[in-house]
Amino acid sequence: MSGGITHRRAFLPALAPLALLAACSVVESGSDNQTDPSAAPAGGDALSSPVAGASPTDAATPPAPPVPAEIAARTGELTAPDDFAMVMLYYSLTGLQPPIDKWVEDDMSVRTAAPADKAAARDAVRARFASGLQSVKDVGRLRITSNANLSDYDPSYGEYSVRVFAPSSSLIFNRSGERIHVKFDNAQAAQRWSVPTTEAQSIRDRIQYPSAVAVDALLQITGAAPERDGGTIRTRVISYELKNNNSGTTIARVTVPQ
Repeated sequence: MSGGITHRRAFLPALAPLALLAACSVVESGSDNQTDPSAAPAGGDALSSPVAGASPTDAATPPAPPVPAEIAARTGELTAPDDFAMVMLYYSLTGLQPPIDKWVEDDMSVRTAAPADKAAARDAVRARFASGLQSVKDVGRLRITSNANLSDYDPSYGEYSVRVFAPSSSLIFNRSGERIHVKFDNAQAAQRWSVPTTEAQSIRDRIQYPSAVAVDALLQITGAAPERDGGTIRTRVISYELKNNNSGTTIARVTVPQ
C-alpha cells in the first residue's frame, strides 16, 4: 500500500515485501491501476461543478440502496492502495477466509529459502498477511487515482464523459493470483461531467490532450462479493478531481449527485 491506508496495472507478481505494507496507513475519513476501458499537485484555478445530472430522467432514478451497516461503520480511508492492500481489503470486507497457506507457500521468499530457513520465512510471510488484514479492517472509503479516459466534449449534451466510471468499466488489482475489480454503483451519474457550452473552449484549451487527464476519486465502499473471475468491491463515486498530468494543474472538482 502506498500513500495513506492507503492504489495500477494488472499483473501477477510474487507477494511484495513488507515495505509495501508498511508504506500504507489508515486515516479517518473525516480528516480529509489498471482500468478496463497518478495525482500531480493541484495548481491553477479549478472549475467546480456537480456532475451532470442534466438528463430529465435522472430525477426518476431510484435512490442508491443503503450501505450495509457493517461497512457503513467503517471510518477509515485507503489512499492510493496497491494490489496487496486491495486483496487484503476484499477479504476483510467479505469475511471470507483468505488462502493464506497457499500464499505463504507461493511466496518467493519461502520458495527460495534454504531448508533450514523455511520455517522462519513462512512465519515472516504469515505475519505480513496478518498485519495486512489488520491494517484494512476499518476501511470504508477509497481514494484512487487513474487515467480519466476522458471523451471529447459533446455539445449536444453539454458534457464530457469520464469513461473510467462507465458502467462497463472497472479498476483491476492483481496479487498472488487474486483478481479484484472495483466497480461503481452510480456509474451513469459519475461518468457525466456537465460543462456549459460557453466554458467548453477554455476547458479544451486547458486539457490539451484528453489522454493526459487523470482522475483522483473518492469512493464510498458499498459491498464486496466473489465473482467467477475473482472478487468485486462495489463502490459509489462521491467526488473527484480532474488533473492535467502534463502541467499538474487541477481542471475541475466535481461532486457527484447521490
